[in-house]
Amino acid sequence: MRAIGRGWQGRMALRPAQPFGRPRAGFGHQDTKRRAVGSPLRFPGATRASRARALCGRAMELRDFRRAERVPVQLVVKAVLGGQPYRADLINLSLTGGFLEIDSQLPAGTRMDLHLPLPGGEPLVVRAAVARYGTCTKRVNHPEVDNLVIAAQGIGVVFDELDDCDAQRLQDYLDLVIDRF
Repeated sequence: MRAIGRGWQGRMALRPAQPFGRPRAGFGHQDTKRRAVGSPLRFPGATRASRARALCGRAMELRDFRRAERVPVQLVVKAVLGGQPYRADLINLSLTGGFLEIDSQLPAGTRMDLHLPLPGGEPLVVRAAVARYGTCTKRVNHPEVDNLVIAAQGIGVVFDELDDCDAQRLQDYLDLVIDRF
C-alpha cells in the first residue's frame, strides 16, 4: 500500500500499488530487491511513453494477424487427429484458416487434417494447426427470431500453405458463399 494523500481529518487514503497485486501487462514488476520480474517485453532505456507506443503498435499487429477475411459458413467437416476421424462443424472459413465448433479443448499447435466437403469433386484435404481455443459468433436460423447470433465454443485453426489448385478451389467456394450471403 502507498499513501495517496491525506483527507481534511488527517486520515491517510490507501490504495494498492498495483491492482490485485498483479504486474501490469508489458511493464513487469519489481521484487523485494527492486529487480524487474515477469516483463515479457523489454525496452532498455525507453521512457514510459515510448514503451506505451510500442505496446500499442504490438497490439495493432496482433489484431491484424489474419491475412484473409473470415466468411460465415455451415459445413460439417471431418478432422483427423492422430489417425482418428472426428466430426466437427466449421463456423467460418478463409483462405488461411477457420473456426471449428467442438466440445474438447485441444492445445495450440495440435496438427490435424481437415476434409472440407466443397462442391465439385472430392473433399479438399487441408493440413491445419490449432491456433487458439475460445469462442466465435455463430448465426443460427430460428423461425421466430431474425439474425440470431450465439457464441460457439471451439478452436481456431490456421491452414498450412495451399497449392495453387487447392487455393483456387477454396477461393471459388468462398466467392460462392459471399454471393449467396
